Amino acid sequence: MVLSTLQAKNEEAREYRFTDRDFRVIADLVHDKAGIALSDEKRNLVYGRLSKRLRHLQLESFRDYCALLEDDSSEEFQDFINALTTNHTKFFREAHHFIHMKDVFLPQLDAEAKGAGRSKFRIWSAACSSGEEPYSIALTLMAYLAALEKCDVRILATDLDSNILTKARNAEYSHSQYSDLPPKLLNRLSGKAVSVSGNKMKMGDDVRRLVTFRQLNLLSPWPMDGIFDAIMCRNVMIYFDDETKEKLVKRFDRQLKVGGYLYTGHAESLLGVLDNYKMVGRTVYEKME
Repeated sequence: MVLSTLQAKNEEAREYRFTDRDFRVIADLVHDKAGIALSDEKRNLVYGRLSKRLRHLQLESFRDYCALLEDDSSEEFQDFINALTTNHTKFFREAHHFIHMKDVFLPQLDAEAKGAGRSKFRIWSAACSSGEEPYSIALTLMAYLAALEKCDVRILATDLDSNILTKARNAEYSHSQYSDLPPKLLNRLSGKAVSVSGNKMKMGDDVRRLVTFRQLNLLSPWPMDGIFDAIMCRNVMIYFDDETKEKLVKRFDRQLKVGGYLYTGHAESLLGVLDNYKMVGRTVYEKME
């Protein structure tokens, strides 16, 4: 009774009426289209983010907004998805993954380039947000992959949020983010990879040319038919229910070569999902067959 009374008072204080039906329509849409599972505890978050859209569109109710979302091909539907997508990232976040790349993954690529004569390598940053993750991969490649200049090496960086991809392509970040870049790595690159001016830093051309950005819904059909040497999908599956997570991981498996690596977030485990993977590091999984 106390909770119901508090909820009623919150509803009265809000600018827009936000009913249980409104929340369920929105939760079902974002789950169907983006795989994100919204529990009842996310109700206030949803209201806070979407009420801005109602003001922008000069709508009078969430009911009107839900009616607008019936057309999932509309420009507003993309803005709706963007509003409910969480984009928290930083350069070299979960540093142990980049240590594994430097110490294990990249030496294997160098050995393949030299021994087997391979010249094409592909890495996928499957939820790249504002670009810090794929650029961190690119900086690691530039610093530690000896075969980089001789081979065709590319990073595919995809995200659902169209707005955040614009920022990623611009490759400009605040000066404070510069401190997230390892000094030893920057020294190894002789300062050529990043330029700093005023309160901004920008990724250099040598870094940017390694990365291709594309908008992609991980639950939709994928246009790529090639195989990747490594896939990084971190802190995304925590928003999915178990069924969606299992389907996604099995799709990743079809896109990853045997001997390749799948890097997941610190709270995301593949144990019990796929039998043909071995954990070889902290949330680092190697495809065995």
